[in-house]
Amino acid sequence: MMKHFVFAVAGIAVAAAVGAVGLKTTHAGDMPIADMHCHLNPESSPEDLLSWMDAAGVKWCATGVLGFKFGARKTRLKFAEVMGDRYIPFGGQSDLNAIYVTSQDVSEQNDAENPKFKKIFSLLKKDFEEGRIRGIGELFLNISTNKKVKMRRKADINSPAMKALFVLSNEHNGVITFHTEWDSDTVEQIDDLMSANPSARMILAHCGSNTGPEDVKPLFEKYPNFFCDLSARSVPKISAKAIVQRPEKKVFGPDGIVPGWKDLIEKMPDRFLVGSDVYDGAKYAKAIKVIRKGFLGNLSPETAEKIAYKNAIKFFELQ
Repeated sequence: MMKHFVFAVAGIAVAAAVGAVGLKTTHAGDMPIADMHCHLNPESSPEDLLSWMDAAGVKWCATGVLGFKFGARKTRLKFAEVMGDRYIPFGGQSDLNAIYVTSQDVSEQNDAENPKFKKIFSLLKKDFEEGRIRGIGELFLNISTNKKVKMRRKADINSPAMKALFVLSNEHNGVITFHTEWDSDTVEQIDDLMSANPSARMILAHCGSNTGPEDVKPLFEKYPNFFCDLSARSVPKISAKAIVQRPEKKVFGPDGIVPGWKDLIEKMPDRFLVGSDVYDGAKYAKAIKVIRKGFLGNLSPETAEKIAYKNAIKFFELQ
């Protein structure tokens, strides 16, 4: 109870500050944030998520429903009803994830004729047509080193199922977001998919999880509709111990931005979005604090504003 009270009081202060200046700010500590990789946790409530967002000065939240069970659409619709235009809904994450998890057969995830896939595809199409979703994802494709054994797999990004989802999203001016590790064949598959759908908009979740700036720069240069969210590339989503063991996963932290990444972000600020990728109140507060202090606070003011919220406003035509 006390934790929620503190969040609520802090949220009133931040909301008042943001409301007083509209969306014009010059300081990373108080500029509004569009969290482009939050998660709807079926075990929490939309009221909980809104309280965390308010306390942290987050104006919008985007992505799908956490998990790997069928039927998550109901959770998404419930959150959307309560959160209104502060939620940017993405469909299909949990349901599409469940195709593999329930079968442990990656060929079923790749198959556009799989009855389970066709049912999910039909609902996604309906939701696009009715304005209930703005995109599809986060789709788990190449996660061969995931710590959860039942989640590990390497699906074909250029499979019939993924092609169908890509086309569907593009037809409705949507966005599709992929979670993938950065193997050479994975890069080739992304390149093939983007080449076949050059107008389609894609967000690479976590900017590829284990990439360096030199890995993603060629795709930025080749495809104007290719973007990165920078979630899960810092504490608290990645523990300090894990970053020591796998330093390539870090893009920024409380101490600042990895130099090569900072150079690319400043050169191509229109291609990056921020995200928390956490789903409890304490970690959410810490994640946004690190984003403000360690990341946005170490960028030029113009770049910081773009990545904090202006790119998202343009991307999703937010109000």
